[in-house]
Amino acid sequence: MKQYPHPRAFTRVPVHLAVDVVWEGGRRHFECTRDLCMKGVYVMDPETLSEGTPCEVTLWLGEGEVRLTLAGKVVRSEAQGMAIEFLEMPVESYEHLQRLVLYNSNDVAQVERELKEHCGIREIPDLDETPVGDA
Repeated sequence: MKQYPHPRAFTRVPVHLAVDVVWEGGRRHFECTRDLCMKGVYVMDPETLSEGTPCEVTLWLGEGEVRLTLAGKVVRSEAQGMAIEFLEMPVESYEHLQRLVLYNSNDVAQVERELKEHCGIREIPDLDETPVGDA
């Protein structure tokens, strides 16, 4: 198994974006994110969704001209905000997300390593350690 210098598969970067979150039965605009990585986003707001809530997340870049839309679910909900894990995204959103994380990272080489070791937002299995069925 690949080892990372930190327990997370992807580096978090501090970034402040406006976010729209849509879930079954609701929609809300949030003014600020705390951080972002290739696997998810932390939305700052005391009004959060319940853990496990599936949602669609739209991250607004700049003055609203560019947006990334991703499918996700709330994985942590606490007093100051909520963590949303990304589950699916279009290729264009993935490419924009890559550039956004790289641009805001303090360690571009680390982010590039993480991207090479993953297939999209999923880790590439180490074939040398994958068990092969009994012959």
